[in-house]
Amino acid sequence: MTQELTPDIVREFFRRNAGYDVTVRQVQDDLDIQTTKGKNNLKQILRREVESGTVRHVGYGKYRGVKKFDNLRWWEVSTMEPFEFGFPMGDDFSSFGFEETLLLYPGDIVVVGGVSQAGKTAIVLNMLRENADRHKCLLMGSELATADGKISPRTLGRLNRMDWDWMNEARPKFDLLPVREHYEDYIDGQHDIYFIDWINITDNFFLIGKVMDDIHANSGQAISVIVLQKSEDAKLARGRDFSRDLASCYLTIDILGNWQSRLTVVKAKSPKGTILDGRTWGFEIVDGGSRLHNIREMTKCRYCWAKGYTARGECEHCDGKGYIDK
Repeated sequence: MTQELTPDIVREFFRRNAGYDVTVRQVQDDLDIQTTKGKNNLKQILRREVESGTVRHVGYGKYRGVKKFDNLRWWEVSTMEPFEFGFPMGDDFSSFGFEETLLLYPGDIVVVGGVSQAGKTAIVLNMLRENADRHKCLLMGSELATADGKISPRTLGRLNRMDWDWMNEARPKFDLLPVREHYEDYIDGQHDIYFIDWINITDNFFLIGKVMDDIHANSGQAISVIVLQKSEDAKLARGRDFSRDLASCYLTIDILGNWQSRLTVVKAKSPKGTILDGRTWGFEIVDGGSRLHNIREMTKCRYCWAKGYTARGECEHCDGKGYIDK
């Protein structure tokens, strides 16, 4: 390091890396501290910064810059208006009715967790359709594009089959990014809704909580819709409680059979005049996974207790689905 190491230089390093644990070696490498004098000087500066509270000592040879927050001027805000979010509609004008029963607020996270081939993308694309005319939307995910950065034929086919005008004169009504990882880096503050279909974490599923926290921290007043994979018969998607904790609305999708799926409200943080948690809707997936049809509320079959079978075989009351129309 050509210039003399000063407390201001060290503070600037920790300001840039606030919230992250770093080692003394990382500080030395970043600031190009090579001499013994410089390393000893760094130790003294770190000791004083820890005493002042700007840096925390979090382990042997590890430090973390303390994030600084401005006092929220909450007394200047009289009320917070709900976010005008459009939920999917069926091509026969059937609906889940969430516009009348569920409130979302700026900064909320919506999780859609579903098993493979259950209709997660169909739900998300229809959410996009219902919002693209009134909000600035960004769609990104692991399977929306090919390896060379072009829209995948499957995604393009679904958009075209939805029979919707996706263009606003010469420009599309939403942005599409071929993002496959580090989704939080692309929450740019330029959009009202971020659709992420889907976050692919194959192990260490607890990390989904950290990813969602980073997305939430970057989203500001925007809504984030996050799609996750779910195992069959599992109540929650990958990440389990870590994926549910930050969600304001948590929906799961399971296969009902014969191109039909079942959507369950696991968590609705702000219901409007009714209880939504635990309620279930069935829907059909038509036109190659592009549109929804025959959305209706369902309830567990009381003859087989939602198993789909009894001691005599397939339950004749629900045709083995475990659920019947309400």
